[in-house]
Amino acid sequence: MAGAKRARAPLLVALAALAACATAPPAATDASALRGCWIERRGDTTITQRWFPARDGVAGAWQGDELTYFQKGDPDPVRWRLAPGGDAAPWSMCMVELNMMTSPPCWRAFFGPGAPDGDNAQWVEIDAQPDALKITYVTGENRAVTYDGRRDGCD
Repeated sequence: MAGAKRARAPLLVALAALAACATAPPAATDASALRGCWIERRGDTTITQRWFPARDGVAGAWQGDELTYFQKGDPDPVRWRLAPGGDAAPWSMCMVELNMMTSPPCWRAFFGPGAPDGDNAQWVEIDAQPDALKITYVTGENRAVTYDGRRDGCD
């Protein structure tokens, strides 16, 4: 009887793992999951993002408009551009300042886990679920969640 219980234990673990996989929402693999509005509340600060297909530039590019609201003062705007990447990554994510005189800072971007490319150990990982958006900046072995928002209605 003890042998039968031991034999069932790995089966139960495998079934539990399979059930967890079956109920987890699938991660997005393309930018269309970004479409729409998102909101993150961080104490006295609220950050909104609105993502939509870019109207100009590279085919398949997306634009993200971000506003950071503080308790006092005007909101701080940032514009993002997510465009199809090259050989090093499927996407490129750039911070686009409206009045920038130099090239904007860009990072390799992945929907899901990324990977270093030679000496370049910096990238962005995007986890876009139906109701949640998390953007993580990775450098070396350090990971920093830069946005952790929930789906919100667009005004």
